[in-house]
Amino acid sequence: MEQRLLRVGLPGLLFICFAFSDIIFEEKSVSQADLKVYVTESKSQADLLVYLSEESESIAKNQKNIWYFTKSKSKADLRIFFVKNKSQADIIVKYVTRGTKK
Repeated sequence: MEQRLLRVGLPGLLFICFAFSDIIFEEKSVSQADLKVYVTESKSQADLLVYLSEESESIAKNQKNIWYFTKSKSKADLRIFFVKNKSQADIIVKYVTRGTKK
């Protein structure tokens, strides 16, 4: 995890800490993304556990670790690009269901 945090830097780390309960847009180009994300199945590898809200974007606002994916780039608080290799990621996430203990 230290390597990833060093690549992101302090401003990026602060951004990550405060931006992860938001409306997310998936970029198709890494150059357009705010953050490169790798999704893992292992809790022990994850930097962040994320619940995906399918209900509405209002659920994701001001709720810790809840992401809502929007199709509208202009509504997004965070633009991410999914990478295929952990070594390319700024952060590693694991999707969880409600009630999952951290």
